[in-house]
Amino acid sequence: MTRAMTSKTPILENSDPKALADEVLKALKYRLGKGTSVATQYDWLTASIKVVRDHIVDHWMQATQEAYAHQEK
Repeated sequence: MTRAMTSKTPILENSDPKALADEVLKALKYRLGKGTSVATQYDWLTASIKVVRDHIVDHWMQATQEAYAHQEK
């Protein structure tokens, strides 16, 4: 395993389910342009994926930079 795969830093700083649900609702509305009454299962999935990606991208970039600095990749 590389250093990037074994980091102890939590990816989600705020793991409150209500806050996460609110972020998904905002993504559904502002990123996909859908309301809850017309959103399909695919729309909900897409909004959820975008929120999760937003949460992990900084962690992923930091881990990648550290790996390159240690010449592990």
